[in-house]
Amino acid sequence: MLAIIYSLLKQLTGFLAIIFLTLGLIKLEMQSARAVIIGQRPTTNSSEQFKEPLFNAPSPPPSTENSGNRSDGGSRGCQDIANQSTGSEQQPLTALVPVYQIKDVTSVFGLTVSANPTLWFYVPYQSKFPGKFVLYDGENKPVHEASFTLSGKPGVVQISLPSSVSLQIDRQYQWYFKIYCQKGQPPISVSGTIKRVDFSNPVIKSQLEKATLSDRISILAANGIWYDALTAAGELRQTAPNDGHAPSLLRQIGLSNIASEPIVECCKTGN
Repeated sequence: MLAIIYSLLKQLTGFLAIIFLTLGLIKLEMQSARAVIIGQRPTTNSSEQFKEPLFNAPSPPPSTENSGNRSDGGSRGCQDIANQSTGSEQQPLTALVPVYQIKDVTSVFGLTVSANPTLWFYVPYQSKFPGKFVLYDGENKPVHEASFTLSGKPGVVQISLPSSVSLQIDRQYQWYFKIYCQKGQPPISVSGTIKRVDFSNPVIKSQLEKATLSDRISILAANGIWYDALTAAGELRQTAPNDGHAPSLLRQIGLSNIASEPIVECCKTGN
C-alpha cells in the first residue's frame, strides 16, 4: 500500500514540475515580447527628505511604425559641431525621452496627459543657431511648426505647445527638433513620438489634484506619464536647482551624462 502511495506521489510531483516549467517558459516568452526601457533603475539610498520617483514604462509597448532618433552627433553635416560642444565627452543634441527596445527596433516614445505638453532637449552648442520644431499627426500631416534661435548657452531647453494646438486623446504624434548650424547643410535633428492619454481612474485624478509638486512627479512617473513628470521635475528644479527629481528621471532612461546639465532659457516662439 505504501509503495502504491509513494508511486502516486512521485508521479504527481513530476506532473507539477512540468506544469511549473511550462508556466515559467510562457511567462518568459511574454516578457521577451514586451518593450524594455533602456536605462537604469533609481538608487535605493534615498534620504527621508528626498524619495526618488520611479518611472514605470507604459504598457502595452509603443508602436514601432516611427522609431525616432534620440540623439544626433552631427554626422550628416555641421563639421564644426565638435568644437561647439561643452565638456570632455562632447555630448550630442539629445531629446530627453525614453528609448524602448522592441525586438530589433528602438522606439523613442513618451506619454502625456496634457493637451499642450512641454518637450525637453539637451542642446550642447555655444552658437546662436536657428532651429525648428515640427509636429505631425498620425497621418503625417503637420499640425504645428515653430522656428526659434538658440541662446548660445549649452544646456537643457524646453518647447511648449501653444494653446492653439491641442493633442487628441489616444492619438500618436511624431515630432522633430532640428538645428540648422550651417547654410547649405542639412540640419541635425532628433525625433520621436508622443501620445496623449486620459486618466480614467478617479483615484489617480483625485491624487493629482491634491498633490504637491514633488508628489505629482512621483504619481505621473509611477503611471508612465513621461513628458508631464519631467516637466513637473523641471519646474521644481528651476526653483530649487539642487533638487534631484529631474536627474533621477533622466538616469532611469539612460541619460546620466545629461542629468546634471543646467536648464537654460531658449526656444521661445511667438506661434
